[in-house]
Amino acid sequence: MDDDQVRVTVEEVLVADALVPIPTEEVTTVGEASGQFIAWPRRLVVENVRQVNPQRELFPKQSSQVNPEPATPLTKTDVLKTLWFAAADIKKPRKLYIEPGVVGLTRISLAINQLDIMGLLVTGTISVSVMTFYNKCLYNILKSSRRDARYGLMCLLTIQTHCNNEDMSLIRNRIGEGSFDFFLLPLYEVGN
Repeated sequence: MDDDQVRVTVEEVLVADALVPIPTEEVTTVGEASGQFIAWPRRLVVENVRQVNPQRELFPKQSSQVNPEPATPLTKTDVLKTLWFAAADIKKPRKLYIEPGVVGLTRISLAINQLDIMGLLVTGTISVSVMTFYNKCLYNILKSSRRDARYGLMCLLTIQTHCNNEDMSLIRNRIGEGSFDFFLLPLYEVGN
């Protein structure tokens, strides 16, 4: 192919019997060139990259009238992939705060580190921090649906830091604080 020629492909044929500018033994008309690469004079080619490969805006501007599409739920694969990439970015533990009322305590803080996320993804091990963070997310969902008064959550960090003799009194006190229809108390044992 000469320097003044480019290789193009014919995707749409408007006039099938039109002659191609640079005929070959196999292709003499545009109709014969459909779906094939052929040589074309460079001077007859107009580059329109925007039309061929339009750039998508990262943050599209929203109009005043928005017709929101229903949210598509994340698949299990998407969630795991997101967690995997998040774990790769975490160099230091991320400190999270849990506000009062979530698990029946004053405000507590917990740290989620890379090992917590990798343990969840690779071995299926759920750390106390991850379970407590899950409780926080569950509480936020219950609160937004105004069902938080019906459900009780117990903080694993509290149970883990007390000896076994105190566990039952902690649980009894937490359950006794309200009249719950359901009470979530995840059991945490080494190896589970």
